[in-house]
Amino acid sequence: MFNAPSFTHSSRLFLFHMVEQSCLLSSFRQLPVISICGATGTGKSELATNLASVFNGEVINFDALQLYNGLNIATNKIPPDKCLGVPHHLIGIYPPEYGDKYDVHSYRNICLPLIDNLRNTKKKLPILVGGTHYYLEAILWQDFLASKHTTSD
Repeated sequence: MFNAPSFTHSSRLFLFHMVEQSCLLSSFRQLPVISICGATGTGKSELATNLASVFNGEVINFDALQLYNGLNIATNKIPPDKCLGVPHHLIGIYPPEYGDKYDVHSYRNICLPLIDNLRNTKKKLPILVGGTHYYLEAILWQDFLASKHTTSD
């Protein structure tokens, strides 16, 4: 069983103010979101699932490879029996051959409405988990620099 961590008031303030607030999308400035980023096989999914079960949350994947069907072992996808009844979103939603049709912009366009729905409609805490830092940046930052169309000199 997962025991919720005990934070002092000052450590909570530190955790929530580590990021420059003006850089975040406006929707993330008032309502909380948890993000867990790290290398494959380090226990991110287990931590996210445990946090979601304690804090009334749902897990959203931001690992680019876990978006695709298959590669379960190579990407260390969380098995259904380890989800503890917690909904996990954006895992195995695309066939592998869809790879060249999907990019970080597509992910952002799917993920932001999902986060909004979880927080505002379902009243759940979104817990973002994955290893593709670029996808996390696309979700959180107001000024997402990647352009859909590039030009060459």
